[in-house]
Amino acid sequence: MQKSFTKTRSSLLELTDLLSMKEALKELDKKINKFNYTYLKKRKEIDDLEIQYDALNKKLILWLLKYAVSCREKLRIENCNIEKKFIKENLN
Repeated sequence: MQKSFTKTRSSLLELTDLLSMKEALKELDKKINKFNYTYLKKRKEIDDLEIQYDALNKKLILWLLKYAVSCREKLRIENCNIEKKFIKENLN
């Protein structure tokens, strides 16, 4: 957008009529202000979403860690039961 604004501004410098130059500058200012308003509004929305996604990401990481610990504990118990079974079979 900055390139577009710069290009428009450059074309304004070629105008010879002061009144038309002034009107064109006003129009360019309106476009720049509209763009800045929209940009800042969208930037705020994106920043808010990033905060939400960051919070969700942290929750997901914690859930995955708890799940991994739970699975590891289940595997440890299952492994212990299998070892007990082997020991009993070898004793018989």
